[in-house]
Amino acid sequence: MARVAEDQVVEFSLDEVQSVKFRTSKTLLGRLFSETTFTTGELREGFLEAWRVQGNLRVLATKFGLFEISLPSDEMRVWLLKRSPWIVKDMILKIRSWTPSITRPIFDYLAIAPLRVQLWNVKEDCCTKQFGQKVATGIIGQVLEADVFSSKDTDERFVKVHALIDFTNLCGLNS
Repeated sequence: MARVAEDQVVEFSLDEVQSVKFRTSKTLLGRLFSETTFTTGELREGFLEAWRVQGNLRVLATKFGLFEISLPSDEMRVWLLKRSPWIVKDMILKIRSWTPSITRPIFDYLAIAPLRVQLWNVKEDCCTKQFGQKVATGIIGQVLEADVFSSKDTDERFVKVHALIDFTNLCGLNS
C-alpha cells in the first residue's frame, strides 16, 4: 500500500465523522469553481435542476470549500461521476467519490478541470496545432489536444484547445 506523507493528509476528528451518518457509498465530494459563496440550499437547488434528481438529495458544507452530496442511489452516483465535471449555476463543478480523509492528491484533483478554449484572430502562418499547444501550455495549463478549424460562416481559421486548468488561484480557492 502506498504511504502518504503526514503533511498531505487532512484529518477529521472522530466526532466529525460520526456526526454525519449519511456518508455512504452514495455520497460524493465536490468543489464548485467560483469566487461566489453559495449556501448549501442554493447548491442543492442547483444540483436538483442540473441533475433532475428524483428522490432525496442532501448537501453538507465541509472544510476547505468542499462539500458532500448525498444521493438517493449508488446508480445515480456512478452516473454523475461518469459525466463529471458538471456546469451548475454557470460554474464548473468537479466531483469524486467520498472518502473519510482528504489527502492532498484528492484536494488537488478537485482543483483541476478540463476546459475547451478557442484562439481566434491568429496570424495565418501561426494558426497551427503546434502554436495552439505552445500558447495554451504557457497560459492555460496542461494541453490534452489542439487542432485547427475553419468557421463555417466566414472561413476564418482558429485553433481549438482542450486543456486541464488549475483553478486554485484563478477562483480564490487557496483562501
